[in-house]
Amino acid sequence: MSKSRKTCSLDQMQQLMLVVVLVMTSVVHSVSGQNLTAVLLGFSQYSQFNSLLSSTGVAQQLAGFRTYSVMLPSNDVLTPWLAANSKFTTGEIADVLRYHVLMNYFTVDELRGLNAGENVTTLYQDTGNAYGQDGMLTITDGTGGEVFIGPVGVTPTVQILTNITQFPYNLTMFKISGVLVPLGLVALPPSPTPAPVPATAPVPVKAPAKAAPTLSTPATKATAPSPNAATALLVHQYSYILLLSSIMLFSASFLLNL
Repeated sequence: MSKSRKTCSLDQMQQLMLVVVLVMTSVVHSVSGQNLTAVLLGFSQYSQFNSLLSSTGVAQQLAGFRTYSVMLPSNDVLTPWLAANSKFTTGEIADVLRYHVLMNYFTVDELRGLNAGENVTTLYQDTGNAYGQDGMLTITDGTGGEVFIGPVGVTPTVQILTNITQFPYNLTMFKISGVLVPLGLVALPPSPTPAPVPATAPVPVKAPAKAAPTLSTPATKATAPSPNAATALLVHQYSYILLLSSIMLFSASFLLNL
């Protein structure tokens, strides 16, 4: 009878250990894509991007990935862009967001180390929604130490400004100076109808075009993330793991003494 009870206890302990391992695994996995929106809660200057991740369903899609880098335009960059491109559908906005997710974990040094013209795959390319290389990005170095990113086939003009935070080797986030838009989604405005010119009017001489200003802000080197909501999230998760481990050990001891 005692042997039967002990066997039952061992079986119960094995089942308990299995449940705890599954729960712990799910907690560890939650550090990646499914919690990107939770991490961004600690950075209010990117709240517009964070809101769109949820409303378009891209956040749920990211839950299936463990390793990626995110290029983030701040609210003061993204909000006017959205106003100027109000005709974009929800699906097109979702593809723009996917275009900001690089399907690899990059540090600042790794971005600088990419060969000129080397292409990087984005979530937009990975979904199969893009045509050809429309979902790829290219990264180049500027003459003053800057790092620029943009669509393949054109000179990149969006600057990677700083590494916001990172969770080696799952998630890293960078601040950028503009919105990345796939060339296939760029909406070209209709050509304006030229005003009639009197037959006797002299042909106006066009003034020389002014050179477009270039981004000159020096790229900021990556620094260790300061304490913020993202760090607090990790502390909470691993505290939860330790708590579950304590419960498992206590329960195992109790069952063995039955």
